[in-house]
Amino acid sequence: MYLALRYYRKETMSFPIKIAIAEDHELLRKGLVSVLGGDDVFTVAFEASNGKELMEGLSKNEVEVILLDLDMPEMNGIEVLRVMEALHPDVRCIILTMHYSRYFVLECISMGARGFLAKNTNVENIMEAMIAVRDTGFYVNDDGSMEFLFDEFRKCNAAIPEAISMKVLREICSGVPFTRIVNENNIQMEDIEALWNNLLFKLSGGSKKKQA
Repeated sequence: MYLALRYYRKETMSFPIKIAIAEDHELLRKGLVSVLGGDDVFTVAFEASNGKELMEGLSKNEVEVILLDLDMPEMNGIEVLRVMEALHPDVRCIILTMHYSRYFVLECISMGARGFLAKNTNVENIMEAMIAVRDTGFYVNDDGSMEFLFDEFRKCNAAIPEAISMKVLREICSGVPFTRIVNENNIQMEDIEALWNNLLFKLSGGSKKKQA
């Protein structure tokens, strides 16, 4: 899927995508920097071994997407998410973790996380996720997180745009590219964005500023 997405988006979107990698395990971090930085779709603006380094780097570099480890010293991923909206609202975070639970997924989404990846995922999935989050704003591609999100979408029935069917909800939760959903279901991108914004608003108790 990544190669197809890459071809399509290279024709329609601006590249390279400016990314940052925050991961305390040096071997993994350096490997991600080497692989992603060696692909012409991405530019690694900087790397960080903890949340404080990440925040310092963001103050000096333009970044679109962050690959964010939750378990970091000094300032962990959850603490980073809590301050991102106020300090860097346009930067989108993908959570890199081995921890999955209903509470975890919904808490991270309510704080603005835009995607989830397991640490044992392959590089192709990481690339696909970073492209999807930059271009469409959202990426989930594991069964557990999809189930949690699907439940929450169903609870938001009153806020779901009329044009979005249950089939479309399943496609959104399955990580199908938004551009493909729009083209194949005769709906507008604004409808998907409205659904996502309504979900964020609900999860935050109605106090979170809606995001595009």
